Amino acid sequence: MEKPYKAKFSQEDHLTRLFFREKESDVDKYYVVGAIEWALGLNPGYALLSAQNVRTGVLWIYEEFPFWTIRTTDGMEKPLWLFFKDAWKKYLCRYYYYSNQKDHARYLQQIQREPLIRCSPVFIEAEYVTHGTKGKKLDAHEGVDNLILEYQRLGKIKISQDAGDRSIIGNLFDQMNEQKKSVVLDDSEIPGIKALRSLIAGVEKFPYQKPMEPQEIPESYV
Repeated sequence: MEKPYKAKFSQEDHLTRLFFREKESDVDKYYVVGAIEWALGLNPGYALLSAQNVRTGVLWIYEEFPFWTIRTTDGMEKPLWLFFKDAWKKYLCRYYYYSNQKDHARYLQQIQREPLIRCSPVFIEAEYVTHGTKGKKLDAHEGVDNLILEYQRLGKIKISQDAGDRSIIGNLFDQMNEQKKSVVLDDSEIPGIKALRSLIAGVEKFPYQKPMEPQEIPESYV
């Protein structure tokens, strides 16, 4: 998957123009957002960065990042602050979705106190879809898993087979393949999919909307 080498924010419509070397003369605008699944217990967390082409509607997953810590000093692990640094530098990404995370407040406090994170990320809770047709109650993730399947079948999502650091855990592509093979796969084994659930839930609940143009104030006739 070709990744952009430069990003430029468009103040007019609050979108990001991404530049690709092979398509230098054909620059599209993207709705750039990320998603976070926090590390819990012995299981790593997972961060995703996506860009939705507003012309085609296709959601591209450009970055994947498994992690255990916000910051580390021994050099043995890749801390999350590196992801936030690159996400801002390369994509101008500041907004991240998360879902149903009991430890969110603890991690948020660590991020706010981390001086290496220069552009403070903004986190938006995006609850999973929990109701199906005719008001039928769904499990916590069934509704959004159905949306992910819909995105795949309609070609509305693009995922790299070789992304991420596979030395920690299988990447998103690997996890989705494992999920297809096993109906009893434990959620702790698929943090990438859990981050994707938050991302899709967020994109569906808070789709891109063009900013309203300022309205002229009519003169008073009083």
